Amino acid sequence: MDWNWLIKTFDPYERQARIIPALIVVLPLILVINALTPEIFSGSGLFFTAIGIYLGIALMATIVRDSGRRVEQTLFKEWGGIPTTQLLQHKDTNIEVQTKQRYHKFLQSHITDLVLPNAEEEKNHPDKANDAYASAVSWLREQTRDTKIFSLVFAENCSYGFRRNLFGMKQMGIVLSILSFIVSISTILDTSGIDTSSLSSSILLSIAVSLILLLYWFLIVKSSWVKEAGFAYAYRLLAACDILITRT
Repeated sequence: MDWNWLIKTFDPYERQARIIPALIVVLPLILVINALTPEIFSGSGLFFTAIGIYLGIALMATIVRDSGRRVEQTLFKEWGGIPTTQLLQHKDTNIEVQTKQRYHKFLQSHITDLVLPNAEEEKNHPDKANDAYASAVSWLREQTRDTKIFSLVFAENCSYGFRRNLFGMKQMGIVLSILSFIVSISTILDTSGIDTSSLSSSILLSIAVSLILLLYWFLIVKSSWVKEAGFAYAYRLLAACDILITRT
């Protein structure tokens, strides 16, 4: 059965930032079910299985999105603030002074009633300054919705959304991988003891994927991994100011 129809029903951002994380989380469970009851993935029951998987993935995508948004605020506090806000601050040195001044000048000249602080005002009133930066970024984000013109911004946004949402689902992912591993091992012990020659390939696949994903969850999916993508997106979004300058 061609499963492309399922993927194509979601837009590109949803596919990368929500659907793929959801599939990664539930993959061990799907493989265990396939190993124990392969008949539901073939024959006349396949259509209803496909519908069930579609609805399940749509539900998981919503959970993934909400989990990512909840964990985001915790991550921002850990990182010292929102990446775009940090990069616009005078005290931050990640963007050279001349470039940052150009961004400030463009944003302030194009957003009605926006007044960005100078270095002293930012130091004396940091919360007010951050509010101004956040307002500027909100405007900039709306100006870069065209994914063809701002394809690099969109790509970095998808990458950040993927990592953030996956980090938000880390606990569930670990639990499902462990449970799937236990069920798979139990099935082997119940059916074939220690005779490895008779192990089912589907069970072995389930075990392998569960172990690989456990390593992935513990070794890769970390706050620093999300931060890397978050700042990459922030850099690219602010750099869109230069594209907008040439178009005005």
